Amino acid sequence: MTQNSQNNQEPSSAKHGFEKYPGWKAMRKKKMACLTEEYLLNKPQYERAFQDLDKFCMFIGHPRSGHTIVGSLLDAHPNIIIAHEQDILEYIERGIREKELYHFLLNNSQQHGKNREDLANTGKEKDYSYNVPNQWQGRFQKLKVIGDNKGGATSRRLRQDMSLLETAFNAVNKPIHFIHVIRNPYDNIASILVKGKGNWAIPEFCIKHYFSLCETVEQVQKKLAVEQFHQLRHEDFVSSPKTTLSKLCEFLGQPASEDYLHDCASIVFESPNKTRTKIQWKTEHIEQIKTEMEKFDFLGRYSFTD
Repeated sequence: MTQNSQNNQEPSSAKHGFEKYPGWKAMRKKKMACLTEEYLLNKPQYERAFQDLDKFCMFIGHPRSGHTIVGSLLDAHPNIIIAHEQDILEYIERGIREKELYHFLLNNSQQHGKNREDLANTGKEKDYSYNVPNQWQGRFQKLKVIGDNKGGATSRRLRQDMSLLETAFNAVNKPIHFIHVIRNPYDNIASILVKGKGNWAIPEFCIKHYFSLCETVEQVQKKLAVEQFHQLRHEDFVSSPKTTLSKLCEFLGQPASEDYLHDCASIVFESPNKTRTKIQWKTEHIEQIKTEMEKFDFLGRYSFTD
């Protein structure tokens, strides 16, 4: 299944089953109320800008794998807007119209761009700043790509209902391009365990969940054309941010200037965070992850000791 060009009209709620969510109209009203006064003043201008859009971008994969930093750098591109953790499939599932979705994503990007800049200027960042100096976070010159970085939620929703992929294709009248950020599974699972509560602090639960999402990613990739799916390794991104980011921009059909790449690379940490060293591992869990990893080509290069 690939996205086709026959969807020239905005879908109705009934067509895609949104009427089964009694609160979908209230949700739309609530989200529209979140648009800032400044945003509303420029809304007609933004709607004209939406006419230039070529692609819609979604992240897929696992939480704690580097979506925030990759999304923040893409959002710094003059032709790209990437919102922060807006859970696109929930919007689409509940009947948010295409143009409304664009407004929510752009408004979110603007707010996060302003917050990042304010924190950087006041020196109040807690651990790490995602503010890219001299670039375009929350703003654009000519808007060609728009999307969101919440890859873990995308995977979970598709795991529960793969038909949402087709629903997304019908709801967004632009080619959807997926970005899969891959991180060493031991670090990824350890990060979830370190931050987790309840089931998310139980190794067996997290390991099972992690590989269930791997299955979902693999299923989605098989349903897409090659040009709609891009994989990047978190470790490659950290070691060679300019090269990795340039390829990612190329995937989205956008040029990457040297100034843009330089400024983005300037905020990338020097080495990957090996969170696996922060927890005590049982040998059985290390071996279980190793065995499961062998089922997925995109995890082929990873090990506990690398």
